[in-house]
Amino acid sequence: MAFTEDVCTNSHKPGDEVHARTSQAVTGTYGANIPEGSDVVFALDTIKRSENVRDAVEIVLSPRYVDVSGAHVPVEGSIEGLQVEVRRQSAKKRSGFGALLGGVLAGAGAAAAGKTKEEVAAIAAAGATAGAAAGYATANAEGCVRTTAPFTFRLTKAVELKGK
Repeated sequence: MAFTEDVCTNSHKPGDEVHARTSQAVTGTYGANIPEGSDVVFALDTIKRSENVRDAVEIVLSPRYVDVSGAHVPVEGSIEGLQVEVRRQSAKKRSGFGALLGGVLAGAGAAAAGKTKEEVAAIAAAGATAGAAAGYATANAEGCVRTTAPFTFRLTKAVELKGK
């Protein structure tokens, strides 16, 4: 099973419906059949980007229904093997800004304290390094589940399909 569109923290919000297609037919007891290519609809319960290196990107979905020959059949289940691609898009910018700010502040503080030119330069360099590390640590990250990332959907409650 795979989603029909990328599900990303920068383009989706909680409550959105997300569609996936079955990659093979699912046959149940008494001849019930969910054909290959059937649309399974999920609700996006939680979607959150990472605000720093300690935060994880969160994408949590719950199944709503499967479309079987035009009928919306409610389903309950869980998702396994969901692969979230994470990109720290602003880490370089934040590291660069942190380095600049750390260097300027440390250098200004050292100069105000009456340090020599060499001491000011060394303290400014140390401040720049610390600022770059702080900038990287506070960089946010976006996350996506790509259409090319397969996952498994397991039913946790029996589904009743009515025959014609």
